[in-house]
Amino acid sequence: MAVHSAMNEEIEAVVLSLSDYRENDAIIHILSKEHGKMAFVGQGVRKVTSKNGRNIQPCTHCMILYDHKENRSMQKMRTATIVHLFRHMKMDLKAGVAGNLICEAVQSLLEEGESCTDVYDHLLMALTLLDEGKHPDTVVSAFLAQLLEDLGFGLHVDGCVICNDTKVTSFSFKDGGFLCMHHMMLEKAASWDPADLKRFRLINKAGMHHCNVLLASTKATEKDVEQLVRVVRLHTGAPLHTFDLYQKI
Repeated sequence: MAVHSAMNEEIEAVVLSLSDYRENDAIIHILSKEHGKMAFVGQGVRKVTSKNGRNIQPCTHCMILYDHKENRSMQKMRTATIVHLFRHMKMDLKAGVAGNLICEAVQSLLEEGESCTDVYDHLLMALTLLDEGKHPDTVVSAFLAQLLEDLGFGLHVDGCVICNDTKVTSFSFKDGGFLCMHHMMLEKAASWDPADLKRFRLINKAGMHHCNVLLASTKATEKDVEQLVRVVRLHTGAPLHTFDLYQKI
């Protein structure tokens, strides 16, 4: 909940990214439940002596106090305090990169100030699961599927995306859904193994709402992550550069 005091405002947020700005400053992109995606200037946060530097690292859940000014593209941060550092996630290389991948997806796909209560809740849930040591491929796949759904790009996995035939054999990245044998042949798409089709459907049906059930019943593969990243790249133009590193781990 936002707390107002004079010209100051405090919000709860997840840090999405941090980039150098001027000599010792940084631009901090965050996601908050109240205001969506925002950008801040953190003065002096790159100094070794900064009390705020550690608290605004990517994939950190924190409270940010800032000077609020209307119609300003970047607000001036005053202080940041940690709510949840997700220390265990960041100590594990695969989980840490997974956290950065989903944060990059959020930053790339959301517009500044766009209402995103569900996305915020799902992001916190995904980071918490990664911090608890849950399977990274499954968490990332469920999050990306849910993010696509939340933003109106949900995939059609209940039948052929073109004719609704429930006997599916492939997937169309262009059309965003499964294909029957007939339309697979027309589109010259590659055939998918039935087990891959079933698992991919479960991932997209579960999303973050039923991620714990998904984690208990099946495990996504890096191929599933790759397929969802390909959909994101094709339909939104988001590069998701972090995935290139994710694949190498």
